Amino acid sequence: MIEMLKFMPIKCCRYAGFAFLGLLIMPVMQSCFTGIESTPEITYKEVRKQNAVTSREQEIAESFTPEKYAGWKPGKRFFVTDRKVEWAFRGAAGIQRGDTLEILGFSEGTDITGAPTREIVMRNLRMPSDTIVCVAPEVGKTEYYRIPFLIEESVIDTMRRALVGNTYYLKSALWYSDDGNTVRGRKFIPVKITGVMPFSDDYAAMVSIVDESNGATSGVLMSQNVGSPTRSFDTLFSITDPRRNYPETTDANWEAIRNSRVNDGMTRREVTAALGVPASIDRGVNQSAAYERWTYSDGISLLFVDGILTKR
Repeated sequence: MIEMLKFMPIKCCRYAGFAFLGLLIMPVMQSCFTGIESTPEITYKEVRKQNAVTSREQEIAESFTPEKYAGWKPGKRFFVTDRKVEWAFRGAAGIQRGDTLEILGFSEGTDITGAPTREIVMRNLRMPSDTIVCVAPEVGKTEYYRIPFLIEESVIDTMRRALVGNTYYLKSALWYSDDGNTVRGRKFIPVKITGVMPFSDDYAAMVSIVDESNGATSGVLMSQNVGSPTRSFDTLFSITDPRRNYPETTDANWEAIRNSRVNDGMTRREVTAALGVPASIDRGVNQSAAYERWTYSDGISLLFVDGILTKR
């Protein structure tokens, strides 16, 4: 590049000093850390956009979509996931988690501003003589409507028919007890699905699983297919063995990955499989190697040299 400067036209020579100064600074800059880079959050919709070809797992996830609001008819049922649902109804005192509500009919009305509304008249199957009323938007105002703290029975029934009795590879180590407390589990292992129960407003279902290697039982929380679900079926389960995607990974490292642990010598891809995407990455280089410092939200810090984990 210095030779190139010798042959610059005269009218450009007044910039040559700056160019030469830039050449002197470049090696110095290359030996410095470039600063902390926050890893961007990847949304569910972005993942779907990147995966143009719909997988079988995605097809299963999409089958867990609530019924469109316009299709609601008398007889449709909902599971109560929290007694707070009584706040959304008139005459709903005494509703408990686990109750089942059934639509009896609809009536048209107006709210306090005079705007038209739709009233959904329901009954609690545990107390069938009592009717309760929910004020909802008009049909046509929204494609899907969710009454807080209620899960459509049809969604849970569809999950049960599609999943119970089948074996899949679980991709999450975040397991749960029946009461919703987290349990440290393993991932990328075959599990048999033994049941599906309604769970919460955020996560429609608790999916009961059995670890086929040791018989351990637990559960995972799964979203229904509405909005931007973070724990949809395709993010939790795989029909094929994920081990096939890591042919270069040793058996020792794969076992560590299954238990959400890392070993020195792992690649960045293997560490991501074990711990997930870091909260931030601090990159730097010197004359002999490239460095990366990965930091996770729970305080874990890892150092990579030329893409290989060297310090935990």
